[in-house]
Amino acid sequence: MSRHADPRPDHEPTPNIQLSGLLEEAKISNMAFAREVRATAAHHGHILACDHNHVRRWREGHASRAVPPQFIAEALSRRLGRGLSLSDVGMDTQGRVPSAQGMLEFAASPAAILSATHALCGQPESLDRTQPTVPLTVLAPAVLRWLVVPPPNAPARHLPGRPVTAGDIDRVRSTMGAFDQIDRRSGGAVARLPAVEFLRVGVEPLLGAHYTGPTGRDLFSAAALCAYGIARYTFDADLPGLASRYAVLALSMAHQADDPLLGAYVVVLLAEQALLADSPQIALTYVSAALTATGDHGPRARAGLHAVEARVHAQLDNPVPARAAVAKAERGLAKPPGAPLPAWLEHYDHGLVAQSAAQCALALGNAATARRRAEQALTAIPADRVRDSVVIRLHLAAALARQGGVEESCEQAEAALLHADGIQSNAVTASLRLLLGDLQQHAPAPRVAALITRVTKATSRQLALTV
Repeated sequence: MSRHADPRPDHEPTPNIQLSGLLEEAKISNMAFAREVRATAAHHGHILACDHNHVRRWREGHASRAVPPQFIAEALSRRLGRGLSLSDVGMDTQGRVPSAQGMLEFAASPAAILSATHALCGQPESLDRTQPTVPLTVLAPAVLRWLVVPPPNAPARHLPGRPVTAGDIDRVRSTMGAFDQIDRRSGGAVARLPAVEFLRVGVEPLLGAHYTGPTGRDLFSAAALCAYGIARYTFDADLPGLASRYAVLALSMAHQADDPLLGAYVVVLLAEQALLADSPQIALTYVSAALTATGDHGPRARAGLHAVEARVHAQLDNPVPARAAVAKAERGLAKPPGAPLPAWLEHYDHGLVAQSAAQCALALGNAATARRRAEQALTAIPADRVRDSVVIRLHLAAALARQGGVEESCEQAEAALLHADGIQSNAVTASLRLLLGDLQQHAPAPRVAALITRVTKATSRQLALTV
Protein backbone atom coordinates (compact mmCIF):
# COMPACT_ATOMS: atom_id res chain seq x y z
CA MET A 1 0.00 0.00 0.00
CA SER A 2 1.27 3.48 -0.83
CA ARG A 3 2.19 5.57 2.18
CA HIS A 4 -0.32 8.14 0.89
CA ALA A 5 -3.16 5.66 0.41
CA ASP A 6 -6.24 5.85 2.59
CA PRO A 7 -6.13 2.70 4.80
CA ARG A 8 -9.90 2.79 5.38
CA PRO A 9 -12.06 1.10 2.77
CA ASP A 10 -14.56 3.53 1.24
CA HIS A 11 -17.51 1.37 2.35
CA GLU A 12 -16.52 1.80 6.02
CA PRO A 13 -15.99 5.55 6.32
CA THR A 14 -15.42 7.48 9.52
CA PRO A 15 -18.28 10.01 9.87
CA ASN A 16 -17.03 13.57 9.49
CA ILE A 17 -18.37 14.83 12.80
CA GLN A 18 -16.44 18.10 12.54
CA LEU A 19 -18.06 19.02 9.23
CA SER A 20 -21.49 18.02 10.53
CA GLY A 21 -20.97 20.10 13.66
CA LEU A 22 -20.01 23.18 11.65
CA LEU A 23 -22.99 22.79 9.31
CA GLU A 24 -25.29 22.52 12.32
CA GLU A 25 -23.66 25.61 13.82
CA ALA A 26 -24.24 27.43 10.51
CA LYS A 27 -27.89 26.26 10.48
CA ILE A 28 -27.67 25.36 6.81
CA SER A 29 -29.14 22.42 4.92
CA ASN A 30 -27.13 20.08 2.71
CA MET A 31 -28.80 21.55 -0.38
CA ALA A 32 -28.13 25.15 0.62
CA PHE A 33 -24.52 24.38 1.48
CA ALA A 34 -24.03 22.68 -1.89
CA ARG A 35 -25.15 25.94 -3.52
CA GLU A 36 -22.64 27.92 -1.47
CA VAL A 37 -19.82 25.53 -2.41
CA ARG A 38 -20.73 25.92 -6.10
CA ALA A 39 -20.77 29.71 -5.70
CA THR A 40 -17.36 29.65 -4.00
CA ALA A 41 -15.90 27.53 -6.78
CA ALA A 42 -17.41 29.83 -9.42
CA HIS A 43 -15.76 32.79 -7.71
CA HIS A 44 -12.43 31.07 -8.45
CA GLY A 45 -13.42 30.27 -12.04
CA HIS A 46 -14.46 26.64 -11.52
CA ILE A 47 -17.76 25.06 -12.47
CA LEU A 48 -18.61 22.14 -10.18
CA ALA A 49 -21.33 19.50 -10.17
CA CYS A 50 -22.17 19.52 -6.47
CA ASP A 51 -25.54 18.81 -4.86
CA HIS A 52 -27.01 17.75 -1.53
CA ASN A 53 -25.96 14.15 -2.09
CA HIS A 54 -22.32 15.19 -2.22
CA VAL A 55 -22.70 17.04 1.09
CA ARG A 56 -24.45 14.04 2.65
CA ARG A 57 -21.60 11.77 1.57
CA TRP A 58 -18.98 14.17 2.97
CA ARG A 59 -20.80 14.14 6.29
CA GLU A 60 -20.85 10.34 6.20
CA GLY A 61 -17.07 10.39 5.80
CA HIS A 62 -16.62 9.68 2.10
CA ALA A 63 -13.76 11.50 0.41
CA SER A 64 -14.52 14.68 -1.53
CA ARG A 65 -13.15 13.62 -4.90
CA ALA A 66 -15.14 15.83 -7.30
CA VAL A 67 -14.91 18.99 -5.17
CA PRO A 68 -11.56 20.43 -4.01
CA PRO A 69 -11.81 20.49 -0.19
CA GLN A 70 -10.46 24.04 0.02
CA PHE A 71 -13.75 25.25 -1.53
CA ILE A 72 -15.65 23.47 1.25
CA ALA A 73 -13.53 25.16 3.92
CA GLU A 74 -13.82 28.57 2.24
CA ALA A 75 -17.61 28.30 1.87
CA LEU A 76 -17.98 27.48 5.56
CA SER A 77 -15.55 30.25 6.52
CA ARG A 78 -17.71 32.79 4.71
CA ARG A 79 -20.90 31.38 6.20
CA LEU A 80 -19.59 31.44 9.80
CA GLY A 81 -17.54 34.61 9.50
CA ARG A 82 -14.22 33.12 10.62
CA GLY A 83 -11.29 31.43 8.94
CA LEU A 84 -11.42 27.62 8.86
CA SER A 85 -8.62 25.31 7.77
CA LEU A 86 -9.03 21.91 6.13
CA SER A 87 -8.42 20.21 9.48
CA ASP A 88 -11.13 22.39 11.04
CA VAL A 89 -13.68 20.96 8.57
CA GLY A 90 -12.41 17.42 9.11
CA MET A 91 -10.62 16.88 5.80
CA ASP A 92 -7.10 16.45 4.52
CA THR A 93 -5.79 17.84 1.23
CA GLN A 94 -7.31 14.85 -0.59
CA GLY A 95 -10.75 15.47 0.89
CA ARG A 96 -10.55 12.49 3.24
CA VAL A 97 -11.43 12.38 6.94
CA PRO A 98 -8.23 12.28 9.02
CA SER A 99 -7.96 9.32 11.38
CA ALA A 100 -7.86 11.66 14.40
CA GLN A 101 -11.59 12.24 14.04
CA GLY A 102 -12.24 8.67 15.14
CA MET A 103 -10.80 9.67 18.50
CA LEU A 104 -13.83 11.91 19.07
CA GLU A 105 -16.26 9.00 18.87
CA PHE A 106 -17.54 7.16 21.93
CA ALA A 107 -15.74 3.79 22.13
CA ALA A 108 -18.27 1.16 23.18
CA SER A 109 -16.01 -1.88 23.67
CA PRO A 110 -12.70 -2.70 25.38
CA ALA A 111 -11.14 -3.40 21.99
CA ALA A 112 -12.22 0.00 20.63
CA ILE A 113 -10.92 1.72 23.76
CA LEU A 114 -7.56 -0.05 23.46
CA SER A 115 -7.33 1.04 19.82
CA ALA A 116 -8.21 4.66 20.67
CA THR A 117 -5.67 4.69 23.53
CA HIS A 118 -2.96 3.38 21.23
CA ALA A 119 -3.80 5.95 18.56
CA LEU A 120 -3.75 8.88 20.97
CA CYS A 121 -0.58 7.85 22.79
CA GLY A 122 1.20 6.81 19.61
CA GLN A 123 1.04 10.09 17.73
CA PRO A 124 4.24 12.17 17.69
CA GLU A 125 4.36 15.11 20.08
CA SER A 126 4.78 17.41 17.09
CA LEU A 127 1.25 16.50 15.98
CA ASP A 128 -0.34 17.41 19.32
CA ARG A 129 -0.75 21.07 18.45
CA THR A 130 -2.17 20.32 15.00
CA GLN A 131 -5.27 18.61 16.43
CA PRO A 132 -8.13 20.87 15.32
CA THR A 133 -10.36 22.49 17.90
CA VAL A 134 -13.74 20.95 17.19
CA PRO A 135 -17.09 22.70 17.59
CA LEU A 136 -18.29 21.86 21.09
CA THR A 137 -21.55 20.48 19.69
CA VAL A 138 -19.50 17.74 18.00
CA LEU A 139 -18.90 16.17 21.42
CA ALA A 140 -22.61 15.95 22.21
CA PRO A 141 -23.14 12.50 20.59
CA ALA A 142 -20.44 10.98 22.81
CA VAL A 143 -21.97 12.58 25.91
CA LEU A 144 -25.45 11.40 24.89
CA ARG A 145 -24.28 7.81 24.33
CA TRP A 146 -22.60 7.78 27.73
CA LEU A 147 -25.81 9.09 29.28
CA VAL A 148 -28.34 6.74 27.68
CA VAL A 149 -26.50 3.49 26.86
CA PRO A 150 -26.64 1.00 29.76
CA PRO A 151 -23.20 -0.03 31.04
CA PRO A 152 -21.95 -3.29 29.52
CA ASN A 153 -21.03 -6.44 31.37
CA ALA A 154 -17.76 -6.31 33.28
CA PRO A 155 -14.96 -6.03 30.68
CA ALA A 156 -12.83 -9.14 30.34
CA ARG A 157 -9.94 -10.40 28.21
CA HIS A 158 -8.80 -14.03 28.32
CA LEU A 159 -5.18 -14.09 27.25
CA PRO A 160 -2.11 -16.08 28.27
CA GLY A 161 0.30 -14.46 30.66
CA ARG A 162 0.16 -12.78 34.05
CA PRO A 163 -3.29 -11.38 34.88
CA VAL A 164 -3.84 -7.77 35.93
CA THR A 165 -3.77 -7.50 39.72
CA ALA A 166 -5.10 -5.11 42.33
CA GLY A 167 -1.52 -3.95 42.81
CA ASP A 168 -1.31 -2.92 39.15
CA ILE A 169 -4.47 -0.88 39.52
CA ASP A 170 -3.30 0.76 42.75
CA ARG A 171 -0.09 1.75 40.95
CA VAL A 172 -2.09 3.50 38.23
CA ARG A 173 -4.11 5.45 40.78
CA SER A 174 -1.11 6.45 42.91
CA THR A 175 0.90 7.52 39.88
CA MET A 176 -1.95 9.74 38.71
CA GLY A 177 -2.06 11.22 42.21
CA ALA A 178 1.58 12.22 41.75
CA PHE A 179 0.85 13.83 38.37
CA ASP A 180 -2.04 15.72 39.95
CA GLN A 181 0.40 17.18 42.48
CA ILE A 182 2.60 18.40 39.63
CA ASP A 183 -0.46 19.89 37.93
CA ARG A 184 -1.55 21.75 41.07
CA ARG A 185 1.91 23.12 41.76
CA SER A 186 3.21 23.84 38.26
CA GLY A 187 0.26 23.67 35.84
CA GLY A 188 -1.10 21.24 33.31
CA ALA A 189 1.52 22.02 30.66
CA VAL A 190 4.17 20.55 32.98
CA ALA A 191 2.21 17.43 33.97
CA ARG A 192 0.84 16.56 30.53
CA LEU A 193 3.69 14.87 28.67
CA PRO A 194 4.88 12.55 31.48
CA ALA A 195 1.26 11.56 32.12
CA VAL A 196 0.76 10.70 28.44
CA GLU A 197 3.92 8.58 28.52
CA PHE A 198 2.61 6.77 31.60
CA LEU A 199 -0.69 6.07 29.83
CA ARG A 200 1.31 4.60 26.94
CA VAL A 201 3.78 2.43 28.86
CA GLY A 202 1.99 1.88 32.17
CA VAL A 203 -1.72 1.67 31.38
CA GLU A 204 -2.15 0.65 27.74
CA PRO A 205 -0.36 -2.73 28.26
CA LEU A 206 -2.73 -3.51 31.16
CA LEU A 207 -5.76 -2.82 28.93
CA GLY A 208 -4.39 -5.38 26.48
CA ALA A 209 -3.57 -7.99 29.14
CA HIS A 210 -5.64 -10.68 30.92
CA TYR A 211 -8.40 -9.56 33.31
CA THR A 212 -11.90 -10.63 34.26
CA GLY A 213 -14.88 -9.64 36.41
CA PRO A 214 -14.44 -6.94 39.08
CA THR A 215 -10.78 -6.53 38.14
CA GLY A 216 -11.84 -5.41 34.68
CA ARG A 217 -14.18 -2.80 36.14
CA ASP A 218 -11.46 -1.50 38.48
CA LEU A 219 -8.90 -1.43 35.69
CA PHE A 220 -11.08 0.67 33.41
CA SER A 221 -11.98 2.99 36.28
CA ALA A 222 -8.28 3.61 36.95
CA ALA A 223 -7.60 4.02 33.23
CA ALA A 224 -10.48 6.52 32.99
CA LEU A 225 -8.97 8.48 35.87
CA CYS A 226 -5.69 8.59 33.95
CA ALA A 227 -7.30 9.80 30.71
CA TYR A 228 -9.40 12.31 32.68
CA GLY A 229 -6.27 13.71 34.30
CA ILE A 230 -4.53 14.03 30.94
CA ALA A 231 -7.61 15.79 29.51
CA ARG A 232 -7.46 18.33 32.38
CA TYR A 233 -3.73 18.88 31.96
CA THR A 234 -4.10 19.23 28.19
CA PHE A 235 -6.89 21.79 28.46
CA ASP A 236 -4.68 23.71 30.91
CA ALA A 237 -1.88 23.54 28.33
CA ASP A 238 -4.27 25.31 25.90
CA LEU A 239 -4.60 22.33 23.55
CA PRO A 240 -8.41 22.04 23.45
CA GLY A 241 -8.61 19.89 20.32
CA LEU A 242 -6.33 17.21 21.77
CA ALA A 243 -7.84 17.53 25.24
CA SER A 244 -11.34 16.83 23.88
CA ARG A 245 -10.09 13.52 22.50
CA TYR A 246 -8.69 12.47 25.87
CA ALA A 247 -11.96 13.50 27.52
CA VAL A 248 -13.99 11.30 25.15
CA LEU A 249 -11.56 8.43 25.82
CA ALA A 250 -12.01 8.93 29.58
CA LEU A 251 -15.78 8.95 29.14
CA SER A 252 -15.66 5.67 27.21
CA MET A 253 -13.45 4.08 29.87
CA ALA A 254 -15.71 5.26 32.72
CA HIS A 255 -18.67 3.68 30.92
CA GLN A 256 -16.89 0.32 30.75
CA ALA A 257 -16.10 0.67 34.45
CA ASP A 258 -19.75 1.43 35.28
CA ASP A 259 -18.44 4.54 37.05
CA PRO A 260 -21.07 7.23 36.33
CA LEU A 261 -19.62 9.61 38.92
CA LEU A 262 -16.25 9.79 37.21
CA GLY A 263 -17.98 10.03 33.84
CA ALA A 264 -20.04 12.96 35.15
CA TYR A 265 -16.93 14.86 36.18
CA VAL A 266 -15.45 14.25 32.72
CA VAL A 267 -18.60 15.74 31.18
CA VAL A 268 -18.41 18.72 33.55
CA LEU A 269 -14.81 19.24 32.41
CA LEU A 270 -16.21 19.65 28.89
CA ALA A 271 -18.75 22.11 30.30
CA GLU A 272 -15.93 24.17 31.81
CA GLN A 273 -14.22 24.32 28.43
CA ALA A 274 -17.49 25.45 26.87
CA LEU A 275 -17.51 28.32 29.38
CA LEU A 276 -14.00 29.33 28.35
CA ALA A 277 -15.17 29.26 24.72
CA ASP A 278 -18.09 31.55 25.67
CA SER A 279 -20.66 28.83 24.93
CA PRO A 280 -22.62 28.71 28.22
CA GLN A 281 -25.73 27.14 26.68
CA ILE A 282 -23.71 24.11 25.56
CA ALA A 283 -22.09 24.05 29.00
CA LEU A 284 -25.54 23.97 30.61
CA THR A 285 -26.50 20.95 28.47
CA TYR A 286 -23.39 19.06 29.61
CA VAL A 287 -23.86 19.98 33.28
CA SER A 288 -27.48 18.84 33.13
CA ALA A 289 -26.35 15.49 31.67
CA ALA A 290 -23.81 15.07 34.48
CA LEU A 291 -26.38 15.81 37.17
CA THR A 292 -28.92 13.48 35.55
CA ALA A 293 -26.43 10.61 35.50
CA THR A 294 -25.54 11.00 39.19
CA GLY A 295 -29.03 11.25 40.67
CA ASP A 296 -28.36 8.19 42.84
CA HIS A 297 -25.20 9.66 44.35
CA GLY A 298 -25.12 11.68 47.56
CA PRO A 299 -24.87 15.47 47.76
CA ARG A 300 -21.22 15.34 48.82
CA ALA A 301 -20.25 13.50 45.65
CA ARG A 302 -22.19 15.98 43.51
CA ALA A 303 -20.87 19.16 45.15
CA GLY A 304 -18.25 19.75 42.45
CA LEU A 305 -20.90 19.37 39.75
CA HIS A 306 -23.05 22.05 41.36
CA ALA A 307 -20.03 24.36 41.67
CA VAL A 308 -19.60 24.28 37.89
CA GLU A 309 -23.37 24.55 37.40
CA ALA A 310 -23.26 27.82 39.34
CA ARG A 311 -20.60 29.26 37.02
CA VAL A 312 -22.65 28.27 33.98
CA HIS A 313 -25.72 30.09 35.26
CA ALA A 314 -23.62 33.13 36.16
CA GLN A 315 -22.24 33.33 32.61
CA LEU A 316 -25.82 33.06 31.35
CA ASP A 317 -26.64 36.02 33.64
CA ASN A 318 -29.04 33.94 35.76
CA PRO A 319 -28.20 35.07 39.31
CA VAL A 320 -30.94 33.16 41.15
CA PRO A 321 -30.08 29.65 39.85
CA ALA A 322 -26.37 30.51 40.17
CA ARG A 323 -26.75 31.26 43.88
CA ALA A 324 -28.94 28.18 44.31
CA ALA A 325 -26.26 25.96 42.76
CA VAL A 326 -23.58 27.42 45.03
CA ALA A 327 -25.84 26.73 48.02
CA LYS A 328 -26.33 23.11 46.89
CA ALA A 329 -22.58 22.67 46.60
CA GLU A 330 -21.99 24.08 50.07
CA ARG A 331 -24.74 21.98 51.63
CA GLY A 332 -23.31 18.91 49.94
CA LEU A 333 -19.86 19.54 51.40
CA ALA A 334 -21.37 20.01 54.86
CA LYS A 335 -23.00 16.57 54.86
CA PRO A 336 -21.23 13.31 55.70
CA PRO A 337 -20.45 11.35 52.54
CA GLY A 338 -22.16 8.12 53.65
CA ALA A 339 -20.33 5.63 51.44
CA PRO A 340 -16.56 6.19 51.09
CA LEU A 341 -15.73 8.63 48.31
CA PRO A 342 -12.95 8.10 45.76
CA ALA A 343 -9.69 9.86 46.56
CA TRP A 344 -9.81 11.97 43.40
CA LEU A 345 -12.90 13.78 44.77
CA GLU A 346 -10.90 15.30 47.64
CA HIS A 347 -9.97 18.20 45.36
CA TYR A 348 -13.62 19.29 45.20
CA ASP A 349 -13.70 20.97 48.62
CA HIS A 350 -14.77 24.19 50.33
CA GLY A 351 -11.93 26.08 48.68
CA LEU A 352 -13.08 25.10 45.20
CA VAL A 353 -16.70 26.03 45.93
CA ALA A 354 -15.67 29.41 47.33
CA GLN A 355 -13.50 29.94 44.26
CA SER A 356 -16.45 29.12 41.98
CA ALA A 357 -18.64 31.49 43.98
CA ALA A 358 -16.08 34.27 43.51
CA GLN A 359 -16.04 33.64 39.75
CA CYS A 360 -19.84 33.74 39.71
CA ALA A 361 -19.91 37.05 41.53
CA LEU A 362 -17.38 38.58 39.13
CA ALA A 363 -19.42 37.39 36.14
CA LEU A 364 -22.58 38.87 37.68
CA GLY A 365 -20.90 42.18 38.51
CA ASN A 366 -21.01 41.82 42.31
CA ALA A 367 -17.53 42.93 43.37
CA ALA A 368 -18.21 42.88 47.13
CA THR A 369 -19.34 39.24 47.08
CA ALA A 370 -16.48 38.31 44.77
CA ARG A 371 -13.99 39.80 47.23
CA ARG A 372 -15.51 38.00 50.22
CA ARG A 373 -15.66 34.66 48.42
CA ALA A 374 -12.11 34.96 47.07
CA GLU A 375 -10.83 35.67 50.58
CA GLN A 376 -12.68 32.58 51.83
CA ALA A 377 -11.14 30.49 49.06
CA LEU A 378 -7.61 31.66 49.86
CA THR A 379 -8.10 30.61 53.47
CA ALA A 380 -9.59 27.22 52.58
CA ILE A 381 -7.35 25.81 49.86
CA PRO A 382 -4.36 23.60 50.84
CA ALA A 383 -0.86 24.99 50.45
CA ASP A 384 0.06 22.55 47.68
CA ARG A 385 -2.53 24.01 45.27
CA VAL A 386 -0.22 26.78 44.11
CA ARG A 387 -1.92 27.37 40.76
CA ASP A 388 -5.35 27.68 42.41
CA SER A 389 -3.88 30.16 44.89
CA VAL A 390 -2.52 32.30 42.05
CA VAL A 391 -5.86 32.24 40.20
CA ILE A 392 -7.82 33.15 43.33
CA ARG A 393 -5.47 36.05 44.14
CA LEU A 394 -5.93 37.37 40.63
CA HIS A 395 -9.70 37.15 41.04
CA LEU A 396 -9.42 38.92 44.39
CA ALA A 397 -7.30 41.65 42.78
CA ALA A 398 -9.95 42.09 40.08
CA ALA A 399 -12.70 42.38 42.68
CA LEU A 400 -10.71 44.94 44.69
CA ALA A 401 -10.02 46.99 41.56
CA ARG A 402 -13.75 47.09 40.80
CA GLN A 403 -14.39 48.34 44.34
CA GLY A 404 -11.81 51.08 43.95
CA GLY A 405 -9.33 49.48 46.35
CA VAL A 406 -6.37 50.19 44.10
CA GLU A 407 -3.56 49.65 46.61
CA GLU A 408 -5.02 46.40 47.92
CA SER A 409 -5.62 45.21 44.36
CA CYS A 410 -2.00 45.88 43.48
CA GLU A 411 -0.78 44.01 46.57
CA GLN A 412 -2.80 40.89 45.71
CA ALA A 413 -1.80 41.00 42.03
CA GLU A 414 1.88 41.42 42.90
CA ALA A 415 1.69 38.45 45.28
CA ALA A 416 0.03 36.37 42.56
CA LEU A 417 2.72 37.32 40.02
CA LEU A 418 5.43 36.32 42.48
CA HIS A 419 3.95 32.82 42.86
CA ALA A 420 3.12 32.50 39.15
CA ASP A 421 6.78 32.12 38.18
CA GLY A 422 7.31 28.53 37.09
CA ILE A 423 3.63 27.81 36.52
CA GLN A 424 2.53 26.90 32.98
CA SER A 425 -1.25 27.15 32.96
CA ASN A 426 -3.99 28.44 30.68
CA ALA A 427 -6.13 29.05 33.79
CA VAL A 428 -3.53 31.54 35.00
CA THR A 429 -3.42 33.18 31.57
CA ALA A 430 -7.22 33.63 31.52
CA SER A 431 -7.17 35.16 35.01
CA LEU A 432 -4.37 37.56 34.07
CA ARG A 433 -6.40 38.74 31.08
CA LEU A 434 -9.45 39.27 33.28
CA LEU A 435 -7.43 41.35 35.72
CA LEU A 436 -5.95 43.49 32.95
CA GLY A 437 -9.41 44.67 31.97
CA ASP A 438 -10.18 45.75 35.53
CA LEU A 439 -6.83 47.51 36.01
CA GLN A 440 -7.21 49.65 32.89
CA GLN A 441 -9.75 51.93 34.56
CA HIS A 442 -7.09 52.86 37.15
CA ALA A 443 -4.21 53.15 34.65
CA PRO A 444 -3.33 56.80 35.51
CA ALA A 445 -2.10 55.71 38.96
CA PRO A 446 1.70 55.12 38.75
CA ARG A 447 1.62 51.85 40.69
CA VAL A 448 -1.21 50.53 38.51
CA ALA A 449 0.57 51.56 35.32
CA ALA A 450 3.65 49.62 36.40
CA LEU A 451 1.49 46.65 37.37
CA ILE A 452 -0.28 46.65 34.00
CA THR A 453 3.12 46.35 32.34
CA ARG A 454 4.05 43.42 34.60
CA VAL A 455 0.73 41.64 34.06
CA THR A 456 1.01 42.13 30.30
CA LYS A 457 4.50 40.61 30.32
CA ALA A 458 3.35 37.75 32.54
CA THR A 459 0.47 37.03 30.16
CA SER A 460 2.84 36.92 27.19
CA ARG A 461 5.19 34.65 29.12
CA GLN A 462 2.36 32.26 29.98
CA LEU A 463 1.27 32.14 26.36
CA ALA A 464 4.84 31.35 25.29
CA LEU A 465 5.17 28.58 27.88
CA THR A 466 1.95 26.82 26.85
CA VAL A 467 2.60 27.04 23.09
